[in-house]
Amino acid sequence: MSRAVAVATERLILRPWTEADRAPFRDLCGSPTVMEFLGGPWNAERVDASIDRHRACQEAHGHCFWAIERKEDGAFLGFCGLRVDYSPGTPIADDVEIGWRLAEHAWGRGYAREAAAASLAWAWANLAARRVVAITIPANVRSWGLMERLGMVRDAALDFDDPEFPADHPHARLITYVAHRPAASAASGCCELTAEFGRDLRLVGLKLDRAGGQGRSRDQIGAGRWIRRYDELA
Repeated sequence: MSRAVAVATERLILRPWTEADRAPFRDLCGSPTVMEFLGGPWNAERVDASIDRHRACQEAHGHCFWAIERKEDGAFLGFCGLRVDYSPGTPIADDVEIGWRLAEHAWGRGYAREAAAASLAWAWANLAARRVVAITIPANVRSWGLMERLGMVRDAALDFDDPEFPADHPHARLITYVAHRPAASAASGCCELTAEFGRDLRLVGLKLDRAGGQGRSRDQIGAGRWIRRYDELA
């Protein structure tokens, strides 16, 4: 039985959300460790509202913060992907944002980097965005450390205060990292990947039809590694 898939890597599937994801995502967002820099654990209502927003973003734009599924056993690991229209009135209001959140049991295995690198590659291949941004707080060293390993660069001019927190809250100030479109990329969707992205992906490229029709294949090599993107996986 086939199911919709946005991106597949060597070990992971990034896909639209399903009803079955609600329970494990509630567990993930209920973890004080995972939510340490996100204002603390969320209740079920907030988790469900978040999933609904991700699904609405997928419906409206063809991408979202996708659910991450491990190929080996189908386990739900968290999310990673691309969203828009999330920060009105901020310096990144018109930008595509990349983000990730993984369950604690999935930390330390390179999953976040693998998923994030694949999401960036998908953005350059399928979106016309000139840049992709990511946000975190200064104390979240794991988060901005991964941004730097992905080749993203801090842009203090794009920092802003999170409207969800009071101005004096320790999590109020958000810092912004930016990945600019690789120079060889074309807005039509074909892209050359940087060596950093190429090390993290290993399969053959398939460009998605942005109108929602059939995908058409486009083989490309990035840093000696093959990359593959899917719109459907059997």
